[in-house]
Amino acid sequence: MMQQICITGLIQLRNELAFYLRQSLEKMDGAETVDNSGIDSVPWTIGSLPDPLNSERTCSNCEQLINCSLYQQYVDFLNIIQF
Repeated sequence: MMQQICITGLIQLRNELAFYLRQSLEKMDGAETVDNSGIDSVPWTIGSLPDPLNSERTCSNCEQLINCSLYQQYVDFLNIIQF
């Protein structure tokens, strides 16, 4: 029973992330390309992800802690460069 609850929770989180990423898609300005079939296509880029939770209680047992930390450090680095 507990495993079913965990799987359901993961599916819900996956769906929320997919929804968020779909809403944050952005067309790249002035970048139109023609693919091999001769059809014009516009490249897309994904906007920023939501802010991390930064909760010791939540994050301490998360399987994605390393990935999340690396992403957060990368975003922080980009913010430093922009200023």
